[in-house]
Amino acid sequence: MTYSTAPSYRASALLEVQAPMDTTGSISLQDTLTARERAVTIAALGNTAQVARRAGAALGAVRGLRRCSFSQAGQSEFLHATCAGGVRSEVAQAANAYAIALQTLLEAQRSARIAELTRLYQEQIRTLRAQGVPATNFPTQPVYPSYREVEIIDAARTPSSAYAPRPVRTLAIAVVLGLLVNIGLAFLLENVQNRARSPEELQRALELPVLATIPQLGRGVAVVGRAPARVVAATARHEAGARAGGGA
Repeated sequence: MTYSTAPSYRASALLEVQAPMDTTGSISLQDTLTARERAVTIAALGNTAQVARRAGAALGAVRGLRRCSFSQAGQSEFLHATCAGGVRSEVAQAANAYAIALQTLLEAQRSARIAELTRLYQEQIRTLRAQGVPATNFPTQPVYPSYREVEIIDAARTPSSAYAPRPVRTLAIAVVLGLLVNIGLAFLLENVQNRARSPEELQRALELPVLATIPQLGRGVAVVGRAPARVVAATARHEAGARAGGGA
């Protein structure tokens, strides 16, 4: 059996948002909670054009790549860099490229912030010197621990099978839905039906005896014409003749 829909593959790289460290290099519970909050912002940054351009420059021409995106794993400090496409070997490559692109972008932003803080500190020192303040009264230069805001803890691997289409799963879902729909229709018709199907059922419903029933005419009996009285009379004569012939 062949399917017209081309297979789609998906691969994900797992990243962890590191807790921000203070000048002593220690991490507190509040720092961990802050990392979880930052994961939301970093995931949004990963879905921007900046990361896409960086990843695209590293990947070059990639065939059949449909979509790459970042998402937070629940409310934790973990992120998924996921790519989908029609080429098995390239979705993992693309997911890793996007993870590295986000990592390097955050490093560049952090380096820029540290450079700006260092420049402001040096300007402050020059101002104090110009004012004749002794060097012993200068503020201590801040120390910025070297760490990455995002670490890749599990690189994407080449998927072993396609995630779509899945004919077996689709067939199973169709069978279950078909059974549920048919059972539901049968139950609905059974409860909506307000006719009595037999004299016994009518007697049970009304709790009254059935005095007489009118049989349903079969398809072989046709009552056609504009004079029903003639048909009744002809039928009566036919029955009377049959009885007379039988008596003779």
